[in-house]
Amino acid sequence: HIAFNLMWVAQLAPLVHKFYGFSKLVIIYILSGVAGAIATALAGVYLTGVLKGSQLSIGASGAVFGLMGALIACGQQSGSKVLKDTIWQYAIVGFVYGLIMPNVDNWAHFGGFLGGFLMPYIGWLSYKQKETVAHYVFALVLILASLAALAASIWKGFFIWHLFG
Repeated sequence: HIAFNLMWVAQLAPLVHKFYGFSKLVIIYILSGVAGAIATALAGVYLTGVLKGSQLSIGASGAVFGLMGALIACGQQSGSKVLKDTIWQYAIVGFVYGLIMPNVDNWAHFGGFLGGFLMPYIGWLSYKQKETVAHYVFALVLILASLAALAASIWKGFFIWHLFG
């Protein structure tokens, strides 16, 4: 699964970088991952049965689907039918794969996709908007927040391990 996500990032990130720029790539990637995590957490709490989400979600596929969503939005905004249709094909393959494979967090895929698709419609994150210092500062804040969250989860795991291990 990790290799699959890395392959998608290697394919999609250069395109997002080309159309949006580096700082907006970081913003879209991280916030799409957050949107995916929120979607799966909400589905885990409020839905039941086959629609129930996961109580724990790991991986980067929500963020990967966010990159697809942002590229589809770029295709729609720019009028590039080729970009929009090509990335839609990737997304459909990803969604179908998620439905047929066991233990795939489809809510993270959906939430990440929706987040990545909607963000470029915020004028500040549109592909038409040139990158500014504010974009770079916000991207840096998101990177630092991600590192802090990672450190906190490692610390919590370490604490629980020692407490109960």
